[in-house]
Amino acid sequence: MSCLCIIPAKKNSKRLKNKNFKLFNNKPLIYWTIKVAKESGLFQDIIVSTDSKIIKTHAIKMEVKAPFLRPKIISKKNTPMSAVIEHALNHQRKIDKTYKYVCILQPTSPIRTTSKLKKVFNFFKNNNFDSLTTVKRLKHTSFPSFVFKDKNKISKKIIKNIQNKNQFEYKNSYYCLDGGYAFFTKTNQLYKDILGGKIGFFEISEIESQDIDNLDDFKIAEAIHKNIK
Repeated sequence: MSCLCIIPAKKNSKRLKNKNFKLFNNKPLIYWTIKVAKESGLFQDIIVSTDSKIIKTHAIKMEVKAPFLRPKIISKKNTPMSAVIEHALNHQRKIDKTYKYVCILQPTSPIRTTSKLKKVFNFFKNNNFDSLTTVKRLKHTSFPSFVFKDKNKISKKIIKNIQNKNQFEYKNSYYCLDGGYAFFTKTNQLYKDILGGKIGFFEISEIESQDIDNLDDFKIAEAIHKNIK
């Protein structure tokens, strides 16, 4: 199978300090992603790519690899994920380890299940995609006709669209990236934005798509996770 799992986990976070190691239902947030990755049995190796000594120590205690501290130059808020992937792959190549697939699991999406992760990977592999991302369906109120940029015209547009609401064909669904439930890609098809070539999309539910960006997100995800468990 030859699949590498990379879990990117910086120590700094702009909106929520140290969120990747913040206690989430009595465990560091990153714990839950490592746990699911290990239990899935999908990966030849699991690497935590971090610039944090604390996170690195925790990863090693959970018996996954944290063979380096990520350099500052690729630990910035605007660092593209492709740079993080390439850095990890280059490290593995130096010890003669190569992979057919790479998976990215971000710690900020803790509402994952082992069974769903397996389904996503099998869908990716069986359809011979070059890359795949999970997506979520937008609520009907998030249709493009209800998205506004010009604040000065928003009142007139809202009234007009509400009046024409019944004319919408709700059978036409719209989707967006879910925030990081899972990315898969072939190592020989890596693109700057991770996705390229023959791209697959796998829909996940609104609950599963919970992505943590701030304290409110954290509290909501924690409550959902606790209830599910």
